[in-house]
Amino acid sequence: MEGTNRDPFERLYEAMGAELIQEARDHKVPALRFTASTVGNCPWRQWYNLSGYRPAPLSPEAKVRMIQGEIDHNLIRNLFRRYGIEVRGVEFFVDEHSDYEFVDRNYLGWPVWETMSVRKTVSVGMPDGLTDTIELSARADGVVDTPEGEAIFEFKGMGQWMFKHLQSAATDGNVLQRLGASHRYYVYQMQVSMFLFDKKWAWLGTKHRSDAQYGLEFPVEDSGIGATVRRGVLLAYNEEQVREIFQVLAAIQRCVKRGEPPAREQRELKGSGMCKNCEYYYACHGADERKKKGLEPVVLYPGPQFEEHHEQEKKT
Repeated sequence: MEGTNRDPFERLYEAMGAELIQEARDHKVPALRFTASTVGNCPWRQWYNLSGYRPAPLSPEAKVRMIQGEIDHNLIRNLFRRYGIEVRGVEFFVDEHSDYEFVDRNYLGWPVWETMSVRKTVSVGMPDGLTDTIELSARADGVVDTPEGEAIFEFKGMGQWMFKHLQSAATDGNVLQRLGASHRYYVYQMQVSMFLFDKKWAWLGTKHRSDAQYGLEFPVEDSGIGATVRRGVLLAYNEEQVREIFQVLAAIQRCVKRGEPPAREQRELKGSGMCKNCEYYYACHGADERKKKGLEPVVLYPGPQFEEHHEQEKKT
C-alpha cells in the first residue's frame, strides 16, 4: 500500500500533527463563560481565550498526554466499581456483546460517562462597590463517600516532581498548605466545583504517572514508627476564598469587554509549568521576547504551517 514504506511512528505523528493544526484553524471564539477546570489558570491565559485569540496547535505529545489522562480517569473509576467503592454521578457503558470476564479480569474497564454538569449565573460584589454578573459551568469526576461525608471527586495525574513534593508535604502534615501555595489551580477548581454542586467537601485523588501509585502516603498516628496509609486529600469548602476567586473572574470579564488585558503583574511567571505549556505564549511572553530583540511582527503566530503571520488582531 502507498506510504507503508515509511515508519509507522513517522506516519502517526504526521497525521496527528496535521489534525491538530486543522483543529487550531477551526477554533471558534468561546462563550464568555468560566469553567471550574480553568478558573485557576493565569488571568492572561483566560483573557486570551475569552477574547478570541487563536490557540497554538497542540503537539502530538500533548494530545497523547490528554488521552492518557482520560484513560486514567476511566481506570480509577472502574477499579472503584470493581472493588465496591461507589462513585455517584457517572454511568458505565457496559457492552452486552463484550466478554465480561475478559474485561474484568484484565482491568480494561468500561467507558465512563460523567452525568454531573451544571451552569449557573452568579452575582459578584466587587471592591469598587458595583455588582457584576458572571456565568460558570462545571463537570465532575463524580461524588464519593469520605470520612467527612459526601465529597466531589477530583482526580489528577501528576508527574514525578509534583508528586514528590506533595508526598513530602503529606509526610510533614502540611499537604493543604502545599496545595494552596504551589497548586492553586487544583484548589480553585475544587472550590468552585463545591460551590456549583453545593457540596461542603472535595476529595482529591492523585496518581503518580510514572509508577502508577494512587494517593499519597500519610503517617498513621499512634501506630508505630514508619506506619503509613494511602489516602486522597480532603479539602473543605471556603466561602471567602470562593468570593475572592469570583472577583478575579469578574475582573477578567471586565478586561475582555474593554478589550484590554489584565494588569501585567497578574501574568504567570515566565518559565513556570503553566507558562511553558500555555497555548497563548506566542502572544504573551513570546511577544515580549520578540519586542526586546526588535523583531517584527512582535506577535508571531507559531509555525509556518499557517503560511502567514498574524499580528495583534484577534484570531477568529
